[in-house]
Amino acid sequence: MLRAAVGVVRRVIIEPWRGRVRGPGLPADAFAVVMATGIVSIAARDTDHAVVSTVLAVTASGALGALALWSAISVATTGRAIAAGPDPLARSLLLFSAVAACDVVAACSRSDDVVSVVLGAVAVVLWLVLVPRTLAALRSRPRGARADGARGGWLLAAVATESLALTAAQLTGAGVLVPVLLGVALACWVLGLAVYLVIAVPVVRRVVAARGGVEVLGPDLWVLMGGLAIATLAGSGVVAATRASGALPGLPEMLGPAPVGLWVLGTMWIPVLVAMEIRRRRRAAWHYERARWATVFPLGMYSAASSGLTSVGETTGVLPSVLRDTGHVAFWVALVSWCLVTTGFLRQSWRRPPSLPWRPVGSRPG
Repeated sequence: MLRAAVGVVRRVIIEPWRGRVRGPGLPADAFAVVMATGIVSIAARDTDHAVVSTVLAVTASGALGALALWSAISVATTGRAIAAGPDPLARSLLLFSAVAACDVVAACSRSDDVVSVVLGAVAVVLWLVLVPRTLAALRSRPRGARADGARGGWLLAAVATESLALTAAQLTGAGVLVPVLLGVALACWVLGLAVYLVIAVPVVRRVVAARGGVEVLGPDLWVLMGGLAIATLAGSGVVAATRASGALPGLPEMLGPAPVGLWVLGTMWIPVLVAMEIRRRRRAAWHYERARWATVFPLGMYSAASSGLTSVGETTGVLPSVLRDTGHVAFWVALVSWCLVTTGFLRQSWRRPPSLPWRPVGSRPG
């Protein structure tokens, strides 16, 4: 029966378009809009703005569904979901935005274990597909040029790995396979930190070598802070899940200071990134860029990390009131940033409607 259904779909939907359509596919970092919207929703929920959180969660879920459908139609009709680019390594690293997007939407719906399990499983599959693809692209580069062109968006690989840790820690609340999920969460948390360090070093080195040249001060440099923020949140989740389950005695006390230290390091990035942003604004007028979603996401993640660190901070001497206040301020900054970037996106779309993932051959582009 399943084979018959697939055959009907192929004959009725796919075959009529195959060979008659063409399309560029999605940009590799297209799912960053889902990441940004979803994490601001989580920050709103953590700071008791339920209505804003619900609206943004629905928006993030809808955007994820629309992009997934777009990808499926592109694959079915053109054989390609993602637009081709000159740099396979950069494209592979930016594709990790799809992994993080699934995990962020799963976190938005943490009251629904079924949705979290399904999205978490999809995220794991995507991660397992992208890792060997990324390593192959890395090996294809000359040994001395593997870090060439390093940019903040490359850190999405670290963000995606930490998001897996976050989802695994969240799923321990169901009480099923708790030791396994805790082991996965802990392994992904440590691996995400290692990936962050490996990628952040050449990114910072490139910025320093350019002496702050505006060409390297992209909006996605904010992921330098966002990578540490999500590591903070994931670490807090692992500590909280371990403490609640009692599966690994002594681990919460041993790991407790680590998320606090990561939060401090992430906080130290903020004045540096603000200075870079000011320098960039002096050289070029503000305009909407797709990479701007990689600015919104770290701001929202910093708010969520500050709020999530409250329970850990109570056992490490950090004042919960300071963390709560920081989370509230960061939430408003993230929300305003989200509104500005969304407005820029809508204005650009109004002036130049985005092309569909398919277009009949011979038609004139709009």
